[in-house]
Amino acid sequence: MTDLGLVSVLPPASYLAFILLAVAWAVTLAQPRFPAWLAVVLVVILVLMLYGMAPAAEGVARFSPTWRHLGIVDFITRQGAVQPTLDAYHNWPGMFAVASFLGSVTGMGDLTTVALWAPVWFNLLFLPPLFIVLNALTGDRRHVWLGIWLFYLADWIGQDYFSPQALGLLLFLIVVAVTVRWLAAGDRRDDAPPGTRSPIGRVRWVADRLLARGPMRVADLTAGRRAGLVAVAIVIYGFVVSAHQLTPFFIVACFAALAILRRVPWIGLPILMTVMIASWVSFMAVAFLIGHFQNVAGYVGALSESLTANLTGRLQGSDAHRTVVYLRLATTALVWLMATLGVIRRLRQGRWDVTAVALAFAPFPLLGVQAYGGEMLLRIYLFALPFAAFLAAALIVPKQTERPSLGGATAVLAVSMVLMAGFIVGRYGNERMEYFTPNEVAAVADLYQIAPPGSLLVAATPNLPWKNTRYEEYRYRPVGDDTLYGHVDEMIATMQLYPGRSFLILSRSQQAYAEMILGAPAGDWSAFEKAVMGTGRFLVIYQNQDAQIAEFQKSRPGG
Repeated sequence: MTDLGLVSVLPPASYLAFILLAVAWAVTLAQPRFPAWLAVVLVVILVLMLYGMAPAAEGVARFSPTWRHLGIVDFITRQGAVQPTLDAYHNWPGMFAVASFLGSVTGMGDLTTVALWAPVWFNLLFLPPLFIVLNALTGDRRHVWLGIWLFYLADWIGQDYFSPQALGLLLFLIVVAVTVRWLAAGDRRDDAPPGTRSPIGRVRWVADRLLARGPMRVADLTAGRRAGLVAVAIVIYGFVVSAHQLTPFFIVACFAALAILRRVPWIGLPILMTVMIASWVSFMAVAFLIGHFQNVAGYVGALSESLTANLTGRLQGSDAHRTVVYLRLATTALVWLMATLGVIRRLRQGRWDVTAVALAFAPFPLLGVQAYGGEMLLRIYLFALPFAAFLAAALIVPKQTERPSLGGATAVLAVSMVLMAGFIVGRYGNERMEYFTPNEVAAVADLYQIAPPGSLLVAATPNLPWKNTRYEEYRYRPVGDDTLYGHVDEMIATMQLYPGRSFLILSRSQQAYAEMILGAPAGDWSAFEKAVMGTGRFLVIYQNQDAQIAEFQKSRPGG
């Protein structure tokens, strides 16, 4: 596998399968009588193919954070509580507590297989609320299902692994679905074109469209049912506040946008949600806030620094890795270009999608509040994607006619093929380092068997499948995204000063990280390993094809 990722090793037959699926979708969408049942089948197949590709081929859970999250579930299961001073995750433990509970009541002690297939589970769970959201925005079933299709094709972000973010997105979609389907004002169509009005009349027309209030769906609900739905949304939101640092802000941003544009009648709801966030941080996450206040508040208002962290900070590493990053940017730009043109097409048809546009742009102000470790733009794209996909679908959705539309089918096929290619490269472009071999997993498991509690566990880079069991019993370096690669003296000094025993683990995925992200030339990893072992301070105690473990010697042998 090269630094282009999974695309470099996929067999040709897999591309033929994607082409056939895209053709089937284009033909289905162009039928005079749109078969919704077939659309469901094809979307499920798409999810299994795109999101189940890596789990089926690799058989090992991807991403280092996946293993760390399994370790937090393991901690809660063993201890029956959280330890807020241990790390940030214990200050937002909602998902881990639920996973621990479900694992206990089902008797499934090991959740590794669940974590392996989490992208498939989550994306299938996204489907019902996503359908409700888009179906509330338009009565055209073709438009709805094309928007869903584009959502899955354009979600190259990879935040649907076993993580609070994936659960947060699911709950975000559920809350938005309840709101736009049953609690929000419908968008209105004005058949009188603005060209027939005076200049002042045109301005009033634009203002009226921005704040248009169509028939309220809540009018069909009793006051009790309406209050019940609001209560359900608040309860779900309360759980989200306890489960993830960032997702609640996206929900607040969307509700604020809907309230300002009078799509929901409760201006106090986003205020209540903001108070709930502040209450959790002030009372339940104090341990995290005390040590990380500067990281939380440092980017507030610093838009240029946030953009640097989110854009230029990612354009580094090997040439092939930078190519993957550029393709991700191109895919993102294509989606938003299509969304913009889709809005224009809908306007020409006399339809101004206030709700969809508001929800698509609501997350963007958060970029000026927090860089989120250089990932804020990724999260903004993710939470705006359902609505951007709806608007993009408006550009190419075939019109209902008595006979199939060749032009519409061709446009859908072309866009599907381009986004499929962008998805495979964008999502799996880092696979050489995000994939862990069975040998690496076995090495980490043996590391926990060899190293006694209280030991210092050291790696050259943070990219390996560790912290999945009894992680509170050990100390780790590196911490976060820092690296000890190329810093042999610092590594030795750290291990020399540690009062207990220290162990070093070097692995294939760490080498991939050094070459892809840090830009290390080919051959430098071998030179680094020789430099480390050449110090005479490490005794190799375990080795397989993809990893080795060495214990640090406080003094040189014979010294």
